[in-house]
Amino acid sequence: MEQQQFETITDIFRDTNIADNFDLKKLFGGLDPENDDIADLRQWAYGKGVSFDQFDRAYRNWREPAQCFDERYFGTLKTAAEMTERDVPDREYLLDGWLPVGCVSTLFGDGGQGKSLVAMQMASAVASGKTLWNCQATKAPVLAFYCEDDEDELSRRQQSIARSLSLSPADQCEYYIQSRFGMDSSLGHFDRGRWSPSDLLSAIGDKARETGARLVIIDNINMVFNGDANDAGQVTRFMSALNKLALSINGVVLLLGHTSKAEGSKYAGSTSWSNASRNRLYLGRPDNSVIASKNPDLRHLVIEKSNYGQSGEALELLWHFGAFVLPSDVDQEGKATQEQQRDEQIFLRHLKESTTREESVSAKAKARNYAPRVFAHRRAEGCNHRSIHEMERAMGRLLTAGTIADDQPLGWKTEQRKPAKGLALVAQVAAPVLNDVLARNQADELMDNIRVGAPTYQASQRETIAAIIARAHGQN
Repeated sequence: MEQQQFETITDIFRDTNIADNFDLKKLFGGLDPENDDIADLRQWAYGKGVSFDQFDRAYRNWREPAQCFDERYFGTLKTAAEMTERDVPDREYLLDGWLPVGCVSTLFGDGGQGKSLVAMQMASAVASGKTLWNCQATKAPVLAFYCEDDEDELSRRQQSIARSLSLSPADQCEYYIQSRFGMDSSLGHFDRGRWSPSDLLSAIGDKARETGARLVIIDNINMVFNGDANDAGQVTRFMSALNKLALSINGVVLLLGHTSKAEGSKYAGSTSWSNASRNRLYLGRPDNSVIASKNPDLRHLVIEKSNYGQSGEALELLWHFGAFVLPSDVDQEGKATQEQQRDEQIFLRHLKESTTREESVSAKAKARNYAPRVFAHRRAEGCNHRSIHEMERAMGRLLTAGTIADDQPLGWKTEQRKPAKGLALVAQVAAPVLNDVLARNQADELMDNIRVGAPTYQASQRETIAAIIARAHGQN
């Protein structure tokens, strides 16, 4: 490192503003690698224009030369070969493809587009474990703070969401909501470039850990961030605090924000909001003004940026009786069409065939054995070809109805001698399947599906299902 660079950075370390809050002797002496002070100082220096690489080199030079190669730095070095051989789990999402675990996800959009409603639907899906817009949710408690709506408005929205997703009170008992309308909700403040978290931020972390929440929703930036939205250092420091919260709960912080007034902007203030977001979502009307004017209830939810997946993925959503749904799932009566019912039958036949072959399939879009992709390239006896999107929509409806479920034990072992898990029919679905999917004249086929396609069924469950089938045929 050049001497001038080193002196500049060490002068920053000696800044009296830092000395007020950091014990420099301790910091550069026998420092515990887990100590938060070094991370805070590193982030502070970054806000002053010092790169992380410059900081690390300066820190090493500050210490005694004999300590420069201490194991606290290089004890975890691994070769690329070791990294290749590691058994790495798939990246975890709370909402498949949309909410990656371990970081802040931001959701931006113009005012009045429905960001809060989208966040509430995501929260309801995660808290209940229900499928949302054909995306599988991981069941986990949710903690949400809404700063722009009072309790009455939040209650009205939640009631509409409960109807749309067929949620029972039991499905919603781990979704914790607070309206902070009219309350001071600042999560911290800046003083001469230094960030100090508020008691509220600490309380949110404590409450998340107390409830086991893995999704924390904060609506919105304007109410919780009192710094300069165009100051890259302040934005980065604020986002780092929320990323730290996400890591501490092994979950997701979903931060909502209005877009800036700049034409075409899809985030707030400086580009730092985009740069600091590992996963940035955008909700808006269709770009085509003709389509947007013809259907004012239509929205596009887009992954504008993702460090963990494919950017540009989008959902077309339709506001329908107080909640956003997929347009394909709504007809004039709001019920599944005959075409959709046929797609569901085809999906179930493919699922039966996969189970018979002892080939597991998954509802997770990133999985190699993603069911809609597998089924779209396969033909089952008596089944016309269906596209991936048609199979995705059919799977989403079947998951929402409780007809099928993911991560179910399948009754055989994988090549690694582990119990196989995947999509399967569930024991409690005989009546819904009869009524909504296969209809009465296909009740016998359902029984065959159950016998062959769900090996985990117990004899008593089969007898119960047989009784339901008998009633469907008018037998007593």
